[in-house]
Amino acid sequence: FSKSNALKRAVLRAITPVATVERVALWADHFEALDQDGDGKVSIHDLARRLVDHGGLSKNEAAQLSVVLAESDEGGDLVSYSAFLAACLSAHVTWDDRQLRSLFNRLDRNQSGMVSFEDVHKALGDVVDVESLQAEFAGRELTYSDFRWLMS
Repeated sequence: FSKSNALKRAVLRAITPVATVERVALWADHFEALDQDGDGKVSIHDLARRLVDHGGLSKNEAAQLSVVLAESDEGGDLVSYSAFLAACLSAHVTWDDRQLRSLFNRLDRNQSGMVSFEDVHKALGDVVDVESLQAEFAGRELTYSDFRWLMS
């Protein structure tokens, strides 16, 4: 998840509150069952094994999730709940063209067909890593094609 582009991370953080209660509760249950000392971190290997045994993931899916989690900003063999939740959301959230177009149009406040850093920052506020997003935009605006590619 941490290797995703800044725009995609910001959008995923923004939609985290709308994930279904059942889905988030299931993820939390699996995580908390492993977090015996309550420090908010668990072993990536143990978490992947539990999700295969009890969470409905295939071994291949768990291996892919393990790689994503191991490459997180935290590094090492441990993952925090917030990094785990973000990785799960990035793996489970898919966008069809209609949804992407709708999101792009909401970000494109002046209907110019282009989205600027300022448009994204105004729309997503605190969930944006301003420095990463600014570096990603590099002073240019995004067309819908650029936006769709970054969100895929």
